[in-house]
Amino acid sequence: MIAAFGVMLAASLPAAFAQTATSLAPATGLNPGQALPGKMRVTEMIGADVHDAQNKKIGDVEEVVLDRDGRVAVMVLDVGSFLGIGGRKIGLGLNELKMTADPGGKPRFQVDLTKDQLKSAQAFDLNPQDAATTGNSTALAGANPVTTPPAHGAVTTTRLQPGQFRASELKGADIHDGQEKKIARINDMIVDRDGSVSQVVLEIDGKYVAIGIKDLKIATDNKNKPHISVAMTRDQLKSAQTVDRN
Repeated sequence: MIAAFGVMLAASLPAAFAQTATSLAPATGLNPGQALPGKMRVTEMIGADVHDAQNKKIGDVEEVVLDRDGRVAVMVLDVGSFLGIGGRKIGLGLNELKMTADPGGKPRFQVDLTKDQLKSAQAFDLNPQDAATTGNSTALAGANPVTTPPAHGAVTTTRLQPGQFRASELKGADIHDGQEKKIARINDMIVDRDGSVSQVVLEIDGKYVAIGIKDLKIATDNKNKPHISVAMTRDQLKSAQTVDRN
């Protein structure tokens, strides 16, 4: 049984899209610590290094949590090794992190928190909250769960909420058409500097195409895994904007 969240479905979709190629090559020519241009691949955000204000590595990005509107709700950081506490994960809002670049132009993040502040931050649980506890098995989070952060910058939400999805679980997920036939697979997602997912890169019949996240309907199955569908045929999807992955 699929518990639909009614997530991100476009009101109308064009019959076809222009075949213009978009490059997703990483930024080059950037110095370490230099701010990145406005777009990042989710696959490069996950696992990216996190440094403190003194440029000391304090951990890495464990997970990127997206909300029902296709925005980054929580950046989950693994800071256990730095603190000497195995498996220590905390959640921060994207606006609490400075996005920079490593020498190869890949994303790197910086946070202005001390070791004591990291220790006092609440741990973040990536296991989904049981929707039954809300009194409605298809309940949605009513608002962005990243509330006004306390002084140390950690979000007050301490676990994955109904209506939120782990980006790592969306990557590689199958895309179904209206007849529940698998027609594509998610290869990556492109995040703008404001935290919104501007494009979803799909792999279909050996090519890569990009569509808006609002063209997708995301639900969860009875195992809390994403189930994704699109109101398009295979041919319509294949005619979407092509993407150069090189």
